[in-house]
Amino acid sequence: MIAGALARCGAATIMYPIDVCKTRMQFQRRSAHFHTVYRNSFHCLSSMMKTERFGIYRGLSLRLFYIGPGAAITFTAYEGYKKHAEKAKQKGESILTSGALYSLIIGGLGRAVESGIKTPFNIIKQQLQVEGQLTTQFNRGLVKSVKHIMETKGVGGLFVGYSVTLCRDLPFSFLYFASYEFIKNKSENYSIPLLKDYAAVRGAIAGSFASVCTLPFDVIKTRIQTQHKISSDAHYSGYKDAVSKIFKQEGFAGFFRGITPRLIYTIPSTSITFHLYEVLKNYLK
Repeated sequence: MIAGALARCGAATIMYPIDVCKTRMQFQRRSAHFHTVYRNSFHCLSSMMKTERFGIYRGLSLRLFYIGPGAAITFTAYEGYKKHAEKAKQKGESILTSGALYSLIIGGLGRAVESGIKTPFNIIKQQLQVEGQLTTQFNRGLVKSVKHIMETKGVGGLFVGYSVTLCRDLPFSFLYFASYEFIKNKSENYSIPLLKDYAAVRGAIAGSFASVCTLPFDVIKTRIQTQHKISSDAHYSGYKDAVSKIFKQEGFAGFFRGITPRLIYTIPSTSITFHLYEVLKNYLK
């Protein structure tokens, strides 16, 4: 639990500027009511580093506040599943009749609770992240952002996008850990040194696969949760409206906005996470 939390927090801190870049690229849209600032992900990152410097770390504390406990829940469920699955395999039993399925269910429920807890923090974090690219500022800063949400939407406004967050987080966790174990087992069976000996490489491949598969949900979530920072003319009335307008205005590619910084973030982040996790887990035994 401690190893998972420390590993995820370390990776998140190191890669945070890339996360900001990803959010800003997803926030941009092709609309008559929106002024596009960045030509591409690399232009976005270079502009941020040049003009904002340490300002690009806006919202990091909010991310660390929820990412540590969330990682602890996820990795604990993961270890529980591995333990029971291995026992079932040795006894020739089905995973469905062992404690492995129970661990998966508990992990899923824990992830759902964690997603609910982190949603308010994530909303504010993303709104702080996009402020640097806006020429006209609406409700700038932490206090004004929270105040505006409470005044216009009440407490429920802090949980906007929770359902689409679940649609992203639950499949991501399953694909992430399942593909990691699949790669690990196959590398041992076929004696692939690079994959067998380096958890970082396995983590990078697994994280990239899970990220690409769930990116459309991430784009929709970002748009919905940050839209009060721009003119109401460019707002979406709901998820269905968001999907319809994104596809109409930007095509299928619109659902994969920010894929470059997402992968640039995911590959080192998941590598660092799994490497630190394996090291810390052995150290804390």
